[in-house]
Amino acid sequence: MGSVEILDFILQTVKMNEYQVAQKLGIAVQTLYNIRAGKTKRISDKLANNIVSHFPFFNKSWLISGDGEAIVSAPANQTIIEGRGVTQYGNVTLNETIASKIEDEVRNIRVQLSFLTDEIRKMQEQNRALQQKLFETGR
Repeated sequence: MGSVEILDFILQTVKMNEYQVAQKLGIAVQTLYNIRAGKTKRISDKLANNIVSHFPFFNKSWLISGDGEAIVSAPANQTIIEGRGVTQYGNVTLNETIASKIEDEVRNIRVQLSFLTDEIRKMQEQNRALQQKLFETGR
């Protein structure tokens, strides 16, 4: 993935345009326009650090190389709040695609947890039955 696609993904994810992101990062909007125009071939380490400091869910190595996962897990001190088709992550609004992926993962985890809880319950019942048999044969 090239720097233009990375920039597009960032803008789409945070639901901002180049000007708004540049303002948030405290950089000249021309920096982002140069990426868009292909004048800047890759995001610098300095710019990646700046992006991650304001949008901590982005993977710094992905910003620089375009390889790997774009989004990292939410830090423990961040909360995810759902509502009206968007998700608020700290003070950043995520697009519906990212929010949907997170919601799917939460649903999958809940299904797995429910299954494991049922299995534990069954094992506990089996254990009680075996203990009862052992008690009865020991008399």
